[in-house]
Amino acid sequence: MLDVALGRRVVRVRFNDPKPVVGFNLPDGDPKPSVEVRGDTVRAWLGDQAVEISFKLEGMKSLAYKKLGVYEHVLGLGEKALPLDRRRARAVFWNYDNPDYKFGSDPLYKTIPFAIFIEKGRAVGVFVNTATYSVFDMGVGEYDKAVFEVYEPSMELYIIFGPAPMDVIETYTDLTGKPLLPPRWALGYHMSRYSYYPQERVLEIVGETLKYVPVSVIHLDIDYMDNYKQFTWDRSRFPDPRGFVEKLHSLGVRVVTIIDPYIKVEPGYRVFEEGLKHLTRTERNEISLFYGWPGLSGIPDFYNKEARNWWARMIEEWIREYGIDGVWLDMNEPSGISLRSDLGYTEGIFRGYFERMPLRDTRSIASIYQFYRDVVALSDKTPDPNAIHRLDDSRIARHYQVRNAYPLFQAMATYEGLVRVYKRPFILSRSAFPGIQRYAFVWTGDIGSTWESLRLSIPMILSISLSGIPWVGTDIGGFIGWAEPELVARWHQAMALAPFFRAHRIKHSNDTEIYTLPSIYREMVVKAIELRYRFLPYLWHLAWEAHLTGRPIIRALPLEFPDDEDTYRVDDEYMVGSYVLYAPIVEKGSSKRSVYLPMGLWYEYWVGEIFEGGSWIESRSSMPLYIRKGSAIPLQNSLLIYGEGSWIIYHGEEDLEEPRRTLITFDGEKITFAKDPITFEKLVILGKSIEKARVDGEEIQAKCDKNACEITISKTPKEITLH
Repeated sequence: MLDVALGRRVVRVRFNDPKPVVGFNLPDGDPKPSVEVRGDTVRAWLGDQAVEISFKLEGMKSLAYKKLGVYEHVLGLGEKALPLDRRRARAVFWNYDNPDYKFGSDPLYKTIPFAIFIEKGRAVGVFVNTATYSVFDMGVGEYDKAVFEVYEPSMELYIIFGPAPMDVIETYTDLTGKPLLPPRWALGYHMSRYSYYPQERVLEIVGETLKYVPVSVIHLDIDYMDNYKQFTWDRSRFPDPRGFVEKLHSLGVRVVTIIDPYIKVEPGYRVFEEGLKHLTRTERNEISLFYGWPGLSGIPDFYNKEARNWWARMIEEWIREYGIDGVWLDMNEPSGISLRSDLGYTEGIFRGYFERMPLRDTRSIASIYQFYRDVVALSDKTPDPNAIHRLDDSRIARHYQVRNAYPLFQAMATYEGLVRVYKRPFILSRSAFPGIQRYAFVWTGDIGSTWESLRLSIPMILSISLSGIPWVGTDIGGFIGWAEPELVARWHQAMALAPFFRAHRIKHSNDTEIYTLPSIYREMVVKAIELRYRFLPYLWHLAWEAHLTGRPIIRALPLEFPDDEDTYRVDDEYMVGSYVLYAPIVEKGSSKRSVYLPMGLWYEYWVGEIFEGGSWIESRSSMPLYIRKGSAIPLQNSLLIYGEGSWIIYHGEEDLEEPRRTLITFDGEKITFAKDPITFEKLVILGKSIEKARVDGEEIQAKCDKNACEITISKTPKEITLH
């Protein structure tokens, strides 16, 4: 019943011959773990790390068990409205449209069944490759065990060895795919609303915002469409879409349009007529229909390549015809709207399925009843759970068996269409499955406009990041509800260094664009956006690093400091790369906060003080930001160095296959630059007093203030000596 295969730092265990809809190749090379199989138990070890997992079949449900250590922490599990440490949590995986969710709401939009277990700084990952309903129980049902439940009679499970948590993430992305490198403009400030229209008002809104801050992207929600039909324009609102896009381009602003999976059933609608043969079917070979924004609709069967090829062609045509810069995939769990007033429809479908299923014992009956109860309760917004999908290998699967992988296959097809036009596509997806990091950014869905939601958004984006998807953000200001100006300002600050930086609101809520805010809060937003653009070269360096290695851009503190037990309880701070710690203020009416600084020396960015780590301090800065000793950070027109060390800085344009790499070495007196040259106008040295510098033989006076000294650079340096 158990089949085991080995890759570099990975063990793949197949229990009861699973046939997953998404296949992953084991990483090549060494070291490979050792494995011992005894009955239904697998013991694997690598170096001084060992893991034991046992498997069991219970009716139609497969289970796997791992002991949970006394000091063991659990990170990951993707998008969950929970604290950073998932120990004592029960996580359900079923892509689900759950608007205005609160702390503990589950499930949500994304399925990432991947956990990182860390005990005394040593980490091992567990990834269950399933696209059906599943549950990770981290010590709730069984106090001393982590239990992995998959509601099908087989399981594919991967054990991923560290020893460091970052090693686990790098290997996990070796397995599931390295993240995309986006176009550089995607790192800027995005504006969005459900919905901005007509076209002249959109131009006016962008123009007013540009008076205060840069705008990189404007997103168009569903009201740009003709009656919500995909790949159409409402010509009463957007009479000249190509000219409208060109005007925005002339302002330096890109355009991203939302596209849903709904294909409206309407004779004469070209997309429906051409895509008819690519829509999901019923058991009777009829179109599987449900209600979306345009009304009665079908959805493309992205699980087979013919449908993906058709969709890619539609995307390519859309992009080329109107000059659109990127695509925003929404409702792609997939979810409908106002589907049913009760669950009778879904119950009927499942009842027929269960009546056909042989029951062998009482455990089977109990298992089926649990599945029936849970999935029916979550099927109020889904297509027919028994709808038929045709896979690439000619297999047939029901929707409930493969549901959670739908966004991955849609993103794959969308990427294929975009990459025919742009070298670096931009896709934003609401739903997700492991591997989507190769194709898309994600955000945390329809979050509420509350202080609780702001606080919750930080551990959510951190957990998605350490679950292999570095390109993540949240709706700044919250999507649902009335947002007070202070909350909008603090949310901009909190996300100022997040990988994806977009403000987005629902239509029946107050305006929160920068020009609508009271001056005190408008100034806070301006400074937050200015901070982001100042740090864009560093974020671009981290974008390349994520693309090459799989490392997250923003990081929960335990990723950098896994031996520090206090870091596992810090949910409202994050590292930006290895060198910057950010601790935004997320409490209403507060002008100060406590900040935990891990071991080491830290330079406070705004006031220039140096703090000893391993302690809590009080900060009165509006955006508490700390630079870690032993860092080199490229900023806008400047390079910041704090402490001695050697660093590789990635830079260069997005059209490069590989980044430019500059090796910077500082021994306390001399800074050398090797490999690819790097250009900057100012060198800032922290924590060291200097009078002057010799830059490639030219002597330059330094300007010092407190713990920072600045040197103006007029050329691309090779060597700088400090005096």
